[in-house]
Amino acid sequence: DSSGVGAYSPFDPRSLSGKGVDYWALGHIHARQVISESPYMVYPGNIQGRDMGETGEKGAYLVTVTEGRVSECRFIPTQSFCFRELTADITSSDLRTAVSVLRGQCRRGDCLRITFRGSGVMDAMLRKEPEAVRKSIESDLGCTVSEIRVMTRPDSPPGPITEAVEARGRALADAPREEVMGILMSKTLMKNYRTYFESMSDEEFRDLVDRSTRLAASAMEGSR
Repeated sequence: DSSGVGAYSPFDPRSLSGKGVDYWALGHIHARQVISESPYMVYPGNIQGRDMGETGEKGAYLVTVTEGRVSECRFIPTQSFCFRELTADITSSDLRTAVSVLRGQCRRGDCLRITFRGSGVMDAMLRKEPEAVRKSIESDLGCTVSEIRVMTRPDSPPGPITEAVEARGRALADAPREEVMGILMSKTLMKNYRTYFESMSDEEFRDLVDRSTRLAASAMEGSR
């Protein structure tokens, strides 16, 4: 449907148009979205994000009515803190520089999931001392870091093992999900996690393949 909500909560804006109503307050969906402004069709979302699936500002809409008609619809943040997905590039960067970039993307008290990308000297620190990095970031930003995702490389060019493993990982990431699941379920241990894998969205599943590939490549290069 045109609301972007999908089959979870089907909704067609055409069914609400031409009813003599200036403002439709839509519910159930937690994501904030203005479907239309003439008339207003608004999902205000929830007033506080609950987890990393509900990032960004949350709140309510203040609707102003003038002479019997809606004249303004203004969003007012109400959340105590935000969940935020942040990305930092370690290329030509140290931890202090990376933190200064992150500082401009969040506020004190926020809960963060940070993905580090690029290549540089920070790669070794992120892999060998992740807890120390997490504590340092929390101290500097005044935020809670729920997860650090390391998708980086060393400063040196990737070796043949890394290139081969990552090429295989890219192929798997682009393969049909059923094909990758078939490979995983061929391993006895992995069968215990079928429900976990099936609960993931396609994006989360591809991200898992990507992170697993990078971790394997790094471990293999380090063992040489």
